[in-house]
Amino acid sequence: MEISTFNIVGCGRLGRAVAKLFLDAGIVADVRVINRSLQSGKAAVQAIGGGGAHGRIADMPPSNLWLVACGDQTISEVVEMLAREATFSSSSVVFHCSGVLSSAELAPLRARGCSVASVHPVRSFANTEMAVRDFTGTFCGVEGDENAQVVLKEIFSRVGGKVFSIPSETKLLCHAGHVFASNYLVTLLKVARDLYVSAGVPEELAWHLMEPLVRGTVDNVMRLGPAGALTGPIARGEGHVVATQRDEIARASEQCAALYEQLGLLALDIAREQGLSEDGCRSIRRALQVSE
Repeated sequence: MEISTFNIVGCGRLGRAVAKLFLDAGIVADVRVINRSLQSGKAAVQAIGGGGAHGRIADMPPSNLWLVACGDQTISEVVEMLAREATFSSSSVVFHCSGVLSSAELAPLRARGCSVASVHPVRSFANTEMAVRDFTGTFCGVEGDENAQVVLKEIFSRVGGKVFSIPSETKLLCHAGHVFASNYLVTLLKVARDLYVSAGVPEELAWHLMEPLVRGTVDNVMRLGPAGALTGPIARGEGHVVATQRDEIARASEQCAALYEQLGLLALDIAREQGLSEDGCRSIRRALQVSE
């Protein structure tokens, strides 16, 4: 599909990064932006390094590529406005980059003859320049209309993305995987830091202490899989160690002790996959205060 103008509605950090990627790769020749205010739109254009800002959706030129890049909570409202006021071509592709919402949010634009999809680049856009610089190799989950997927897979591949398809109905589960792999990993490392400090380890040393352990564990999981990487008292079926440790954690934090129990049960599933005996499994379950 030949693309000349790229229209972006809600051009924040993500929209600016995508615009710069497309411009730098020669995928688009012009970018048109509309934000909540014309001043904000002009600032976005300046950050992108080219294009133009508009004050009304109706003033935006026809384009066969649109990005709805506003926050998730306003996508529905913005889509309704676009359906009423925007001018689309017969080949217009409209997409958003939400990790949570599916392309179903764009259904009113499908009724206008557009092909719709979502593309979720699995990376942070907290810093536009860094996101553009480091984009090559970024995994991008795509779902939506077949025609839109074909176009977007080609475009995002050209800017260095590793594009994969995901069913629309399971997209939220995929995002939950990202949450566990990223957000909850941060949370677990904070819990580990707190326990080190409670044990009398200076905070700065705590971070240095866990770093090689964390990096080595991630490397092992990626190389060997969970069953090959799990070590420790649960993997060895040492219920007496688990019980003593759980009680010690409870003295520091009941909340952390509850987390230890829940994660321990999930680790036990992996240990069972490793071949832990039934006696070992029962020992761990008793240590985690789970009734048989």
